[in-house]
Amino acid sequence: MTDQDDRQAGASTERSEPLDGDFYRQVVSAANEAVITTDADGTIVYANEAVEELLGYAPSDLRGRSFADFVPDRVRERYERWFDRCAGESRGTPFGDESFEVTGKTAADTERRISVSAFAHGTDERRLFTGFVREAPDGRSAGERLREEKALIEELFRTSPSAIAVWNEEGELVRANRRSAELAGLDPEGRTESETAAEIAARVERDLDVGTFSAVTDPIERVIRTGEPLDSEELVLEQGDGDRRYLSISAAPIYEDGEVETVVSAAEDVTELKRTQLRLETRRNELETELSEIFDRITDAFFALDDDWEFTYVNEEAEALLGRSREELLGEHIWDEFSEAANTTFQREYERAMETQESVSFVEYYPPLETWFEVRAHPSETGLSAYFRDVSDRVDREQELERYETIVETVDDGLYVVGPDGTLSMVNSAFAETLGYDREELIGMDPSGLYDEEVRSEVAQLQAEILDGQRRSATVEHEIQAGDRDPFPVETTFVVRETEDSRHERVGVMRDVAERKERERALRERNERLDAFASMLAHELRNPLEIAQIYLDGVGDGDPEAFEEVERALDRIEEMIDTLLVVTRRGGAVDATDAVDLGETARAGWRNVDVEGTFVVETDRTVAADRPRLRQLLENLFHNAVEHGAADRRSDGSDERDVTIRVDDFEDGFYVEDDGPGIPEADRERVFELGHSTSNVGIGFGLAVVRQLAEAHGWEYAIAESAEGGARFEFTGVETAE
Repeated sequence: MTDQDDRQAGASTERSEPLDGDFYRQVVSAANEAVITTDADGTIVYANEAVEELLGYAPSDLRGRSFADFVPDRVRERYERWFDRCAGESRGTPFGDESFEVTGKTAADTERRISVSAFAHGTDERRLFTGFVREAPDGRSAGERLREEKALIEELFRTSPSAIAVWNEEGELVRANRRSAELAGLDPEGRTESETAAEIAARVERDLDVGTFSAVTDPIERVIRTGEPLDSEELVLEQGDGDRRYLSISAAPIYEDGEVETVVSAAEDVTELKRTQLRLETRRNELETELSEIFDRITDAFFALDDDWEFTYVNEEAEALLGRSREELLGEHIWDEFSEAANTTFQREYERAMETQESVSFVEYYPPLETWFEVRAHPSETGLSAYFRDVSDRVDREQELERYETIVETVDDGLYVVGPDGTLSMVNSAFAETLGYDREELIGMDPSGLYDEEVRSEVAQLQAEILDGQRRSATVEHEIQAGDRDPFPVETTFVVRETEDSRHERVGVMRDVAERKERERALRERNERLDAFASMLAHELRNPLEIAQIYLDGVGDGDPEAFEEVERALDRIEEMIDTLLVVTRRGGAVDATDAVDLGETARAGWRNVDVEGTFVVETDRTVAADRPRLRQLLENLFHNAVEHGAADRRSDGSDERDVTIRVDDFEDGFYVEDDGPGIPEADRERVFELGHSTSNVGIGFGLAVVRQLAEAHGWEYAIAESAEGGARFEFTGVETAE
């Protein structure tokens, strides 16, 4: 015996006899294809070596398992129904006539389409089924396609959500799917999946009450009788509990030799759809009734025109607004009666409505009646209905509002309204820009959070005084804190007005007065400075004038020194006048700068001061400055260094008056230093004040002018000690020019 025979003999004693039959042995031994044998339950009892080549399973892996295990889940149920049908002796088609295709699962967990040719054999006690299995060919025979289509139709028939039924020429129900039983109200529970369409049909015909069954069969009999199909005919089924069910049924006849042999029907339960439709119809009727009642109570002027533009209806309100009676207008052409409206918006809009069959609405002025009308016109195939009202007052208010809004948006001041609830209800663009917010952010904001408690109390007090009639408006100057800006001064003027609901709102104008405050401060300081100068000049000029007068009195004696003293006194007066001109003419901020060579400007200033001393320039930097003011600043520093140093040497009895002055730069600016006695740290702030002098020969203007000129450039200034112990004047924030 071969190894294959040994495996067959060892399968089981019970199975060996059928598998060892001569016929079976001859067929299997002659086969080149894969061979699988199952018992009546579908359990595999034999598989040859070729199965492993086709599906990848060893024969020993298959024996004892159901063939259905090797069919994908999605088609397993269909395969099992087919096997049950073919394996049964009393129904179905014998295996000997079957050749079928099925999708098989391989050992690699892939799918493969296989073709099976099967035959039955064995004994009555033990039926066996042997199939020759091969890869399915690409082409299929007409019979195979027919069988596949038939199986597909059966599957669709069985699983369709519609109630599908087949009726014979006598109007008898011969086949029905499970949905038919459910739709008929018969409980499907307890029914097996194997219940055939014929069995379902018999159950429906047997168990359904006569009235309901008759309601369904009547249209079927009509199809049989007339040969005409039905398309979505509605059936009403009265239920035992008094409720109704609605079915939509379609049916088509199938002819044989010119006669209706079969009718196929499909039904859908449309009860919920029908109930929804009935509810909508009821609601529509209710709305139509409500609309009729509204038309009866309408207060707008109304007229109706036919498609010839003639009046067919005019209500009392229309008579009053148009100044024409109903009797005058009915049957008359609208453009004849109101010729001034022809070729205007009225005619164009009415004609557009009729042409497009779409409603129109517009507002238009009618000069003969000096009235603005708001019109809503609704077209129909037979004419036009127009509803209109006098909106002249509203249009006037809107135009007034537009003018007001234009003014509000074009003024530079910030305008705002604080509503009765204490929040901003309106702001213009200038107000929002001043505060650094978007307008949308400000609406609804409580503005009291922008200023302190003291201001809030003052505003509340002033508002109360306005309401009491003590004043018409109020003005408050205060600082405001908004967004990322530092606090800045504003001037707010407001009034209080009564709203339509008898509450009150605050309407105000806010102006940023930071620049004005700065101008006022600068002017105040300038005036104070000039007052101080004037006072000081009056005092200082008196001394040299008195000296000049004394020495002029001595000229008659022929004293030559008298002339020299008079000349020195006049030079002193000229110096003070020049300083005054610098202060008054050059005190403002520098508006424009030039690229100025710091070293050359320092040398020119040194030549201009005409003093004795050693001068050293160690910078070649070019700075952004006003050239005349920079030179004046340097000259004043040179004068101060020489005079201060000379006075110090005279005080200690030294005849040496030579002072060394150095000009140089550093990272953020420049400095001027000397080797004189220096300035005590306690005096370094005061030396820049008007009238403060570092020696007994000055008038206290020099360093005050230096401070003023530095501030005009926006520079910072400070006094330090030089390396030789003298004074060092440092200026920072100085921009370097290219």
